[in-house]
Amino acid sequence: MKTIRKIICPTDFSVAANNAIEYASNLAQKMNVEIELLHIQQIPLLDAFNVDEVTDTIEDVKDLLQNMVDEIYANYDVVCTYSVEVSLARLEKIITSKSKGHNLIVMGTNGIDSLYQYIFGTNAYHVGKRSECPVLIIPEKLIFKDLKKMVFTWDYSRENRISFLQLKDFMELFTPQITFLHVSKNKSKAADDVYDSFQTDLFSYFGDKSSIHFARVYNEGVDSLAEKINQFANSLEMDLVIMTSYEKGIFEDLFHENVVKTMSEDAKFPLLILHV
Repeated sequence: MKTIRKIICPTDFSVAANNAIEYASNLAQKMNVEIELLHIQQIPLLDAFNVDEVTDTIEDVKDLLQNMVDEIYANYDVVCTYSVEVSLARLEKIITSKSKGHNLIVMGTNGIDSLYQYIFGTNAYHVGKRSECPVLIIPEKLIFKDLKKMVFTWDYSRENRISFLQLKDFMELFTPQITFLHVSKNKSKAADDVYDSFQTDLFSYFGDKSSIHFARVYNEGVDSLAEKINQFANSLEMDLVIMTSYEKGIFEDLFHENVVKTMSEDAKFPLLILHV
């Protein structure tokens, strides 16, 4: 049974969004799933009562979306629909309302382009954090290719183990080589023992498969864990970086780096965010 049945593509018709839609169309074709284009027309409170102007704008948007739907079907033979939401609510709230069920959200990003995003995070990050389904973040200039080499960042937690089950469709479709990466803060005998135990445990789960690899790097010579992960993924020319997002307590948020936020702001590879 498929864990993903539909790909949701939020679009504001920007270059980054259009590139993400093209990426999602290639993915949907391979996965044999449908696409829904989602446009959110945010209406400032003062304009909410100007019904005629809002209606004209929405009709123009629908025409544009229908043209995109037709083009996707013609080029990829993928069933595609669209929806338009008119709302005063924040973008991520509306997008994440689509995250229930067997969906995958694919969003484009061009990185941080404002002081607000630098402080509070990008739309892609907030969707990735709040979504109930996997979120795939696509850098603006990235071109689709088969996902043959994946790196799964692992912190030994039970949540990581649960989130990995969401990769079922990707694993069956692409049969990739997957590397479980752990970033250690210190070199110690205790850390070595935990890492060895982790490998043994996972091999008992997967079996001794040649497509499964393990790696450990140390958080040295870089300013952040995100930079270390990017270095590793770049050195091995990975096709996909996978992370798990799960709620942390206030204490942890204050004293631990939010790696998912940093990675989503400066994505150099497709970044798949899983949830538990």
